[in-house]
Amino acid sequence: MCDSSNIKCPICGSEDVQGDYNYDYGTTSYHCNFCDEDFNEGDITFCEQCGKQIVEGENHIIHEDMDFCSKECIIDYELKNEF
Repeated sequence: MCDSSNIKCPICGSEDVQGDYNYDYGTTSYHCNFCDEDFNEGDITFCEQCGKQIVEGENHIIHEDMDFCSKECIIDYELKNEF
């Protein structure tokens, strides 16, 4: 098992998650001990601005094909990336 201490279950938000790194494919699969769900790296979403993990049922705003956790993060991102 690998260190998954910074990963939350994207379904229930629990931090009681175990990760298993697959050396053949170079990916990690996860299991949540709280809700008994399996998920992989592709199921985990992070805010483009602040890097916070977004959990199902929490604020998840898609803006210009990017994921954000709040309107404030969208504004901060746009201000930071003005041309």
